[in-house]
Amino acid sequence: MLKALRGAAVAAVASLLSLSAANANGMFSNLPVVEGAAYCSMYAGDGTTCVQYVPAGPTAVTGNERVPADTNLSSGQSPQTVLFSMANLNALPLTVSTITTNPQTVTAAATSGGVLLRNNGGGSVMTAVTINFPTAPVDGQQFAVSADANVTTLTLTATNLPAGVTIKNNPTGITTSTTGAYGYRFMYNSTNNAWFRLQ
Repeated sequence: MLKALRGAAVAAVASLLSLSAANANGMFSNLPVVEGAAYCSMYAGDGTTCVQYVPAGPTAVTGNERVPADTNLSSGQSPQTVLFSMANLNALPLTVSTITTNPQTVTAAATSGGVLLRNNGGGSVMTAVTINFPTAPVDGQQFAVSADANVTTLTLTATNLPAGVTIKNNPTGITTSTTGAYGYRFMYNSTNNAWFRLQ
């Protein structure tokens, strides 16, 4: 009798483990992969003939994606599962902006994680560039600024959304380097309604 009970318990645990593994795999299986090719998600009984394909994924992250996560709140408090934006995760894509004239203004989209200035004006230096930061940032969101050539006069502006937002320790130029770090990174803090410079 004890052997039979032990056997039944082992079988029940194995069954639960296989169900949880299948469920975890099932939540995100059969989804297209960003920058990934189409792939087979189901084979026929012969194990070689594909009967169901998943289409190729998008070529790049747009910044509009959402990522699910468990909150691990105790005692069943709500919500147990939430969606993160790419801004919450500091995973917004960087925008490459080609500078063709001086002066030139670049306005970052709300879905931009930063701006890389690409010099295409024919000279070795960008003389005057203004970058407007993204509007409506979330708390902790980061924004990077860099360039492939020196910027003599760099103006960074927060476009007053939210109202009164400021940029702390605002730099006034970029000097490129092959031996050290350069460029800037900022983090938005909602309590102070300000972009604080991290580097």
